[in-house]
Amino acid sequence: MQDSDSADRPQRRSALVARELARLNIDIAAVSEVRFAEQGSLTEQGAGYTLYWSGKAKDDRRLSGVGFMIRNSIISRLDSLPVGHSDRLMSLHLPLLEDQYATIISLKRQLTQAGIDHSEWEALAEDGEEWRGTTKTAADNFEEGRKTAAAEKRQRRKDSASQPVTDTTFTCPSCSRACRSRIGLHSHQRACRRASTSS
Repeated sequence: MQDSDSADRPQRRSALVARELARLNIDIAAVSEVRFAEQGSLTEQGAGYTLYWSGKAKDDRRLSGVGFMIRNSIISRLDSLPVGHSDRLMSLHLPLLEDQYATIISLKRQLTQAGIDHSEWEALAEDGEEWRGTTKTAADNFEEGRKTAAAEKRQRRKDSASQPVTDTTFTCPSCSRACRSRIGLHSHQRACRRASTSS
């Protein structure tokens, strides 16, 4: 897709976001729902920003992804590029003064939901090796919990659908069909009346 004003095709969303960041004079922005595969970068020359992202593998269904949009003039001053830990967690080590750094995190969910104590994350981030290990473990645990919760929800839905109609049934007076709820009976009666008037 093109990101030029003269193109007749739709613009990339990253180009639109980059243009808006330039208008607002924002140097670095954390973004989510990137939905690109694996890890990589994309430079938007016109607006002067580069998108760095961390997403799922190419073969996986891409419903998430995080990243940073960074102004190109800042990138040359970075000691290291953003590091993707998973499709939900990415970090950036930003130099401030001589020996001072800020760690910026692009996280799809809150740190506590990922199992990282929010009162200790800054101390953890000072040691790059320990931080990478902690965030990787936390992201893996979070993802495993999400998958388990989704599987349990699917199973509950299947179990409720397979249950026989209980004693509390509502019967249609026209065709004697048993409905599980009053609203279900109401909906069925409307359809039943339409069927009887059309025949």
